Amino acid sequence: MKEKKLKNKINTVYTERMNTDNENFDNFQATILNRSQERSTERKYKIALMANKIRIQDYLNSNFKKQITVGYFLNEYLTTFNLRQNQVATYIGTQPASLNKIINGQRELSHELALKLGRLFRIDPMILLDIQDKNKLRTLQDINKSELTRYSLKDLISK
Repeated sequence: MKEKKLKNKINTVYTERMNTDNENFDNFQATILNRSQERSTERKYKIALMANKIRIQDYLNSNFKKQITVGYFLNEYLTTFNLRQNQVATYIGTQPASLNKIINGQRELSHELALKLGRLFRIDPMILLDIQDKNKLRTLQDINKSELTRYSLKDLISK
């Protein structure tokens, strides 16, 4: 009897669809907007950092065909915090042209810069390098697709 009761509760919807065409919804929306505007700058930055990390993790865990460079994500951080490339490059001790090439996908991110940028933007440097490695592997897979299909553990064992 108790099992049946629990089963019924699992399939129950506890909320009703919200009517968005009324004053209550407008008040609710205004309350959320006011609370978000009352956040401190530090809190807003923490939320932005978390949002960027989530976007990166989504990309790393996805099977997107389109590659997104590590530079794209770095540019997201610069945009989020209204930073200029020259400002960041000078701060971390690299040439502005080098950072620009990384951001534009023309140069790979070095391990040293990954460490510095990871520290600066509070993200694990390995994640930045993982983006780069994912893209490189995907490119190699596309180029060598026919060659890679000839490798099989089953074939190797049977020889």
